[in-house]
Amino acid sequence: MDMSWILIAVLTVLVAMVVLSYIVEALRSAPKRPETLVWAPRIPIEHVDLDGMRVRCIRTGVGPNLVLLHTLRTQLDIFEKIIPELEKRFTVHAFDYPGHGWSDIPKAAYAPEDFYQWTAAYLDRIDIRQATIVGISIGGTISLVLAARHNPRVTRVIAVNPYDYWPVGGIRKSSLAARLVLTPSGVPVLGATIMRLRNRFLSDRMSRLRLYLMAIIFSHSTVRENCII
Repeated sequence: MDMSWILIAVLTVLVAMVVLSYIVEALRSAPKRPETLVWAPRIPIEHVDLDGMRVRCIRTGVGPNLVLLHTLRTQLDIFEKIIPELEKRFTVHAFDYPGHGWSDIPKAAYAPEDFYQWTAAYLDRIDIRQATIVGISIGGTISLVLAARHNPRVTRVIAVNPYDYWPVGGIRKSSLAARLVLTPSGVPVLGATIMRLRNRFLSDRMSRLRLYLMAIIFSHSTVRENCII
Protein backbone atom coordinates (compact mmCIF):
# COMPACT_ATOMS: atom_id res chain seq x y z
CA MET A 1 0.00 0.00 0.00
CA ASP A 2 1.25 3.46 -0.87
CA MET A 3 2.55 5.37 2.18
CA SER A 4 0.36 8.35 1.33
CA TRP A 5 -2.77 6.21 1.70
CA ILE A 6 -1.54 4.89 5.03
CA LEU A 7 -0.99 8.44 6.22
CA ILE A 8 -4.45 9.45 5.04
CA ALA A 9 -6.00 6.46 6.81
CA VAL A 10 -4.21 7.29 10.07
CA LEU A 11 -5.26 10.93 9.92
CA THR A 12 -8.84 9.91 9.14
CA VAL A 13 -8.93 7.63 12.18
CA LEU A 14 -7.51 10.35 14.42
CA VAL A 15 -10.02 12.94 13.19
CA ALA A 16 -12.84 10.42 13.62
CA MET A 17 -11.71 9.77 17.22
CA VAL A 18 -11.74 13.48 18.02
CA VAL A 19 -15.21 13.94 16.53
CA LEU A 20 -16.50 10.83 18.32
CA SER A 21 -15.09 12.04 21.64
CA TYR A 22 -17.03 15.30 21.34
CA ILE A 23 -20.21 13.37 20.52
CA VAL A 24 -19.73 11.10 23.53
CA GLU A 25 -19.12 14.10 25.77
CA ALA A 26 -22.19 15.91 24.41
CA LEU A 27 -24.41 12.87 25.01
CA ARG A 28 -23.21 12.45 28.59
CA SER A 29 -25.97 13.85 30.79
CA ALA A 30 -25.08 16.49 33.34
CA PRO A 31 -25.20 15.04 36.86
CA LYS A 32 -27.60 16.52 39.37
CA ARG A 33 -26.03 18.18 42.38
CA PRO A 34 -26.91 16.15 45.49
CA GLU A 35 -28.72 18.03 48.23
CA THR A 36 -27.39 15.77 50.99
CA LEU A 37 -24.38 13.58 51.66
CA VAL A 38 -25.36 9.99 50.86
CA TRP A 39 -23.08 8.68 53.59
CA ALA A 40 -24.09 11.27 56.22
CA PRO A 41 -27.42 13.02 55.46
CA ARG A 42 -27.30 14.71 58.88
CA ILE A 43 -24.22 16.77 57.90
CA PRO A 44 -25.41 19.87 56.01
CA ILE A 45 -23.79 20.74 52.70
CA GLU A 46 -22.56 24.33 52.60
CA HIS A 47 -21.11 26.51 49.86
CA VAL A 48 -18.60 29.35 49.93
CA ASP A 49 -17.68 31.85 47.26
CA LEU A 50 -14.05 31.89 46.15
CA ASP A 51 -13.57 34.74 43.70
CA GLY A 52 -16.88 34.00 42.00
CA MET A 53 -16.57 30.22 42.21
CA ARG A 54 -19.21 28.29 44.17
CA VAL A 55 -17.32 25.73 46.23
CA ARG A 56 -18.95 22.88 48.13
CA CYS A 57 -17.83 22.32 51.71
CA ILE A 58 -18.90 20.76 54.99
CA ARG A 59 -18.30 21.43 58.67
CA THR A 60 -19.18 19.00 61.43
CA GLY A 61 -18.21 18.04 64.97
CA VAL A 62 -16.94 19.88 68.03
CA GLY A 63 -13.38 20.50 69.12
CA PRO A 64 -10.10 21.71 67.60
CA ASN A 65 -10.25 22.62 63.91
CA LEU A 66 -9.24 19.86 61.50
CA VAL A 67 -9.18 20.47 57.74
CA LEU A 68 -9.13 17.48 55.36
CA LEU A 69 -7.68 17.95 51.85
CA HIS A 70 -8.48 15.29 49.25
CA THR A 71 -6.49 13.99 46.27
CA LEU A 72 -6.69 14.96 42.62
CA ARG A 73 -9.77 13.67 40.74
CA THR A 74 -11.64 12.95 43.97
CA GLN A 75 -13.74 15.04 46.36
CA LEU A 76 -14.43 15.50 50.05
CA ASP A 77 -16.47 12.26 50.09
CA ILE A 78 -13.19 10.36 49.97
CA PHE A 79 -13.11 10.87 53.74
CA GLU A 80 -16.58 9.37 54.32
CA LYS A 81 -15.23 6.46 56.38
CA ILE A 82 -13.27 8.58 58.84
CA ILE A 83 -15.24 11.80 59.25
CA PRO A 84 -17.87 10.14 61.53
CA GLU A 85 -15.05 9.14 63.90
CA LEU A 86 -13.03 12.35 63.65
CA GLU A 87 -16.02 14.59 64.34
CA LYS A 88 -16.30 13.09 67.80
CA ARG A 89 -13.13 14.95 68.81
CA PHE A 90 -12.63 17.64 66.16
CA THR A 91 -14.50 20.30 64.23
CA VAL A 92 -13.92 18.74 60.82
CA HIS A 93 -13.80 20.90 57.68
CA ALA A 94 -13.55 19.65 54.09
CA PHE A 95 -14.18 21.11 50.66
CA ASP A 96 -14.10 20.16 46.98
CA TYR A 97 -11.32 21.94 45.10
CA PRO A 98 -12.59 24.02 42.16
CA GLY A 99 -13.04 21.70 39.19
CA HIS A 100 -13.56 18.74 41.54
CA GLY A 101 -16.60 17.07 43.06
CA TRP A 102 -19.56 19.46 43.17
CA SER A 103 -17.65 22.74 43.10
CA ASP A 104 -17.75 25.06 40.08
CA ILE A 105 -15.39 24.37 37.19
CA PRO A 106 -13.13 27.37 36.55
CA LYS A 107 -11.09 28.13 33.46
CA ALA A 108 -7.73 27.43 35.03
CA ALA A 109 -4.46 25.67 34.29
CA TYR A 110 -4.86 23.51 37.45
CA ALA A 111 -1.22 24.15 38.17
CA PRO A 112 0.09 23.48 41.70
CA GLU A 113 -0.09 27.18 42.55
CA ASP A 114 -3.82 27.21 41.72
CA PHE A 115 -4.49 24.61 44.41
CA TYR A 116 -2.34 26.43 46.96
CA GLN A 117 -4.18 29.69 46.33
CA TRP A 118 -7.64 28.07 46.32
CA THR A 119 -7.01 26.36 49.63
CA ALA A 120 -5.58 29.48 51.27
CA ALA A 121 -8.62 31.43 50.04
CA TYR A 122 -10.95 28.76 51.45
CA LEU A 123 -9.31 28.99 54.88
CA ASP A 124 -9.70 32.77 54.76
CA ARG A 125 -13.30 32.56 53.59
CA ILE A 126 -14.42 30.33 56.47
CA ASP A 127 -12.20 32.34 58.82
CA ILE A 128 -10.67 29.26 60.39
CA ARG A 129 -8.17 29.64 63.26
CA GLN A 130 -5.43 27.35 64.60
CA ALA A 131 -6.19 24.55 62.19
CA THR A 132 -4.57 21.17 61.80
CA ILE A 133 -4.36 20.48 58.06
CA VAL A 134 -4.46 16.85 56.97
CA GLY A 135 -3.97 16.08 53.29
CA ILE A 136 -3.31 13.12 51.06
CA SER A 137 -1.42 13.22 47.75
CA ILE A 138 -1.81 16.77 46.39
CA GLY A 139 -3.62 17.57 49.65
CA GLY A 140 -0.45 16.63 51.51
CA THR A 141 1.60 18.87 49.25
CA ILE A 142 -0.84 21.75 49.77
CA SER A 143 -0.64 21.37 53.54
CA LEU A 144 3.16 21.43 53.48
CA VAL A 145 3.26 24.48 51.21
CA LEU A 146 0.81 26.35 53.47
CA ALA A 147 3.02 25.57 56.46
CA ALA A 148 6.19 26.54 54.58
CA ARG A 149 4.61 29.87 53.68
CA HIS A 150 3.74 30.42 57.35
CA ASN A 151 0.02 30.66 56.73
CA PRO A 152 -1.26 32.15 60.01
CA ARG A 153 -4.31 29.87 60.03
CA VAL A 154 -2.24 26.67 60.02
CA THR A 155 -0.73 25.39 63.24
CA ARG A 156 -0.16 21.69 62.48
CA VAL A 157 0.23 19.56 59.37
CA ILE A 158 -0.17 15.87 58.60
CA ALA A 159 0.88 15.09 55.02
CA VAL A 160 -0.05 11.61 53.77
CA ASN A 161 1.91 10.52 50.69
CA PRO A 162 2.42 14.09 49.38
CA TYR A 163 2.43 14.35 45.61
CA ASP A 164 5.58 15.37 43.72
CA TYR A 165 4.99 16.74 40.26
CA TRP A 166 6.15 15.42 36.92
CA PRO A 167 8.79 15.50 35.44
CA VAL A 168 10.71 15.58 38.73
CA GLY A 169 8.37 13.09 40.34
CA GLY A 170 4.75 12.09 40.16
CA ILE A 171 2.98 8.78 39.75
CA ARG A 172 4.52 8.27 36.30
CA LYS A 173 7.82 7.44 37.99
CA SER A 174 6.21 4.55 39.86
CA SER A 175 5.93 2.06 37.01
CA LEU A 176 5.86 1.48 33.26
CA ALA A 177 2.10 0.92 33.47
CA ALA A 178 1.61 4.37 35.03
CA ARG A 179 3.64 5.98 32.26
CA LEU A 180 1.67 4.15 29.57
CA VAL A 181 -1.64 5.22 31.08
CA LEU A 182 -0.85 8.84 31.93
CA THR A 183 1.63 10.00 29.30
CA PRO A 184 -0.87 10.05 26.38
CA SER A 185 -3.18 12.35 28.38
CA GLY A 186 -0.60 15.12 28.09
CA VAL A 187 -0.35 14.97 24.29
CA PRO A 188 -2.09 17.94 22.59
CA VAL A 189 -5.48 17.02 21.06
CA LEU A 190 -4.91 13.30 21.61
CA GLY A 191 -4.82 13.68 25.39
CA ALA A 192 -8.11 15.57 25.55
CA THR A 193 -9.67 13.04 23.17
CA ILE A 194 -8.64 10.14 25.36
CA MET A 195 -10.05 11.83 28.45
CA ARG A 196 -13.38 12.48 26.72
CA LEU A 197 -13.55 8.82 25.68
CA ARG A 198 -12.61 7.58 29.13
CA ASN A 199 -14.50 4.55 30.37
CA ARG A 200 -17.02 5.92 32.87
CA PHE A 201 -17.69 2.48 34.30
CA LEU A 202 -14.02 2.00 35.18
CA SER A 203 -13.61 5.59 36.37
CA ASP A 204 -16.46 5.39 38.88
CA ARG A 205 -15.26 2.12 40.32
CA MET A 206 -11.68 3.29 40.62
CA SER A 207 -12.95 6.26 42.62
CA ARG A 208 -14.81 3.88 44.91
CA LEU A 209 -11.67 1.78 45.31
CA ARG A 210 -9.74 4.89 46.39
CA LEU A 211 -12.39 5.56 49.04
CA TYR A 212 -11.89 2.14 50.58
CA LEU A 213 -8.10 2.42 50.41
CA MET A 214 -8.31 5.72 52.25
CA ALA A 215 -10.38 4.09 54.98
CA ILE A 216 -7.63 1.52 55.46
CA ILE A 217 -4.59 3.81 55.18
CA PHE A 218 -5.92 6.84 57.00
CA SER A 219 -7.48 5.51 60.19
CA HIS A 220 -8.98 8.08 62.55
CA SER A 221 -6.48 6.92 65.17
CA THR A 222 -3.75 8.61 63.12
CA VAL A 223 -4.91 12.06 64.24
CA ARG A 224 -4.51 13.20 67.83
CA GLU A 225 -5.59 16.41 69.47
CA ASN A 226 -2.00 17.21 70.43
CA CYS A 227 -0.41 16.23 67.08
CA ILE A 228 2.58 18.33 65.99
CA ILE A 229 4.28 18.99 62.67
